[in-house]
Amino acid sequence: MFIATKVLEDFAECFCGRLMDNRINYYLKVDGTKEFKANTVHAGILWSREAINNLNILYEKDVKNYSINDLLLLISYSDILLDATDQIYRVLFNTSKLEDYSSIAYFKNKPRYYNKLDDRLYFKELRAIFSAHPVNINDPKGKGKRFADIPTKKNPLFCFKNYPPIEGDYDFFERVWTNTKKDEDTIYMPIKVSEIFDFDKFLSERFDIFLKRLRILAYHRDKI
Repeated sequence: MFIATKVLEDFAECFCGRLMDNRINYYLKVDGTKEFKANTVHAGILWSREAINNLNILYEKDVKNYSINDLLLLISYSDILLDATDQIYRVLFNTSKLEDYSSIAYFKNKPRYYNKLDDRLYFKELRAIFSAHPVNINDPKGKGKRFADIPTKKNPLFCFKNYPPIEGDYDFFERVWTNTKKDEDTIYMPIKVSEIFDFDKFLSERFDIFLKRLRILAYHRDKI
């Protein structure tokens, strides 16, 4: 198992228990409305569990045997895990802001137009280009739209003959075109599967932070 599930299950058990004994209900209510944020956390737990289980299955597969479908699944489940943990973070810390990711750097091979993005924003670009909407990509320079081809597996001979070299190590890449006839500003976007998994592991470890926060909300209101 690549991503341990114990801390997620510990958090889930504690959250349900503290709901049952009404120790955190005060914090989940929105004054003056019928809104109760428990279901946001429940959904985050369920989808995080589903994502982690499937990411662990994908991790067992040799990257050399990855198909495009495997890559799409990896990105999709990683995106679910990111959004699920972001939602739980917003509830437990009562904020609309996202957690600061500027201190982490799992993605080592960012093209120059993207090298100032933190890992959350860069992953969202990978998601757009390799999975979610490759035919409707925002230009990183703010000049309209770009359009991507199908993910291509790393093949040094093929790449040497047909494309400019891509720096660093990678498993797949895509060309991201402008909307000009003779595109002279194509972006060659690499993706390395192990970096996605490292990012996923980081996301799963957020449940340790969530569990500590939950215990503060339940037992130490004076520290909120």
